[in-house]
Amino acid sequence: MGSFLNQVYMGQFRPDANAGPRWPGNLKQYKIALDVTGKPILADRFGQGVEDTVNGFIKSDKTSFWTTNSAYWAFDPLGNPKSASDAPDGNIVEKGGAAQRLRQDFAASQATRKLYTCNGSCAAGVALSANLFADSNAGITAGLLTPSGYATLTATERTDLINWVRGADNKDNEDGNGVSTDIRARIHGDLLHSRPAVVNYNRSTPSDDRDIMVYYGTNGGIFHAVKGGQNDVDGGEKWGMVFPEFLSKLKRLRDNGPDISTADPKPYFADGAVSVYQLDVNDDGKLVAANGDKVYLYVGMRRGGRFAYALDVSDPDTPKHLWKIDNSGDLRNWARPGSTLRPARIRAVANDPVVIFGAGYDPQNEDALPATANNKGRGIFVVNGRTGAAHQAYPAGRHGQRAGRSCRA
Repeated sequence: MGSFLNQVYMGQFRPDANAGPRWPGNLKQYKIALDVTGKPILADRFGQGVEDTVNGFIKSDKTSFWTTNSAYWAFDPLGNPKSASDAPDGNIVEKGGAAQRLRQDFAASQATRKLYTCNGSCAAGVALSANLFADSNAGITAGLLTPSGYATLTATERTDLINWVRGADNKDNEDGNGVSTDIRARIHGDLLHSRPAVVNYNRSTPSDDRDIMVYYGTNGGIFHAVKGGQNDVDGGEKWGMVFPEFLSKLKRLRDNGPDISTADPKPYFADGAVSVYQLDVNDDGKLVAANGDKVYLYVGMRRGGRFAYALDVSDPDTPKHLWKIDNSGDLRNWARPGSTLRPARIRAVANDPVVIFGAGYDPQNEDALPATANNKGRGIFVVNGRTGAAHQAYPAGRHGQRAGRSCRA
């Protein structure tokens, strides 16, 4: 969950009832209001309390921000009572919110959707738009999209998979209309562990607290940049990123199989928390790239993989690659990452921020009975927040006992 002022952004998901790896998700916005006793409560767009204290989720008759009336779900009415409308969205994950905006904005065609990737590598400072995640990008080869142990995808399978990730309903005919080029009903993947990061660029004059972006990852394979704010026109996706390390996982999502099991665990993507570094060089309360202001995103993957990305979103309409780090070189002992990448300033680095994070969890050894010596996951890492270069690794003994130098921020 992310928040800014009186805007609360809640990630949602629902596990597949049949253990399929593809779970629906959403990003919805609520606000804080006061009940009759003056106690703060989570409220919907109409100021009504949303918490279902009996079932532990959202009351069925409440409506989040961005959610509007529709007849979209006529093919599969959802809710209690069942309804074809997105409003109220209540406790139905796929109704309303950012998911509804995606379905509306790209209803008949996804050709204008801004999805990017890296073709396996990106150069620092290069706009993500240089590498589209689209059928036209020959760098996204059939081999890169093929999971281990499978025959290489044919040209048709490659095209269908790319277009499905972009939103085309070309696999299960989710809306039942037989059209393979309109948008699929459950377009938004599950937002399980990723915590949305909220940035107010505040570039409008006079300030109205509407120049807001929300950044988060999902296990639908996409890292999203969504326009924040509380108007009906807000909530739309500005752009999305498919990290190249995940290309071979996408086929399993489209196939929705094999089912989740011990042998085939749930697939994770950009599933970690997102953190932000902001620099307002002239202290005017605005974040304007042309003035030299900086906004950097640090995207952890959690169970998605032992790597992290940094993106330069100083101009949120023109995101750029900043760096990528993985478990190699000075970071070779990086285990399963669960720690948030925390930006900070330290005296040892005069001009750039640093990013500080834990070395992760070593399940291979810690889950053993009895636990064995840690080979990975010991200590704290510090990398340059602008370049990704490792400054220092501070190793620790088993169970957190210090075995190296201390670090003071």
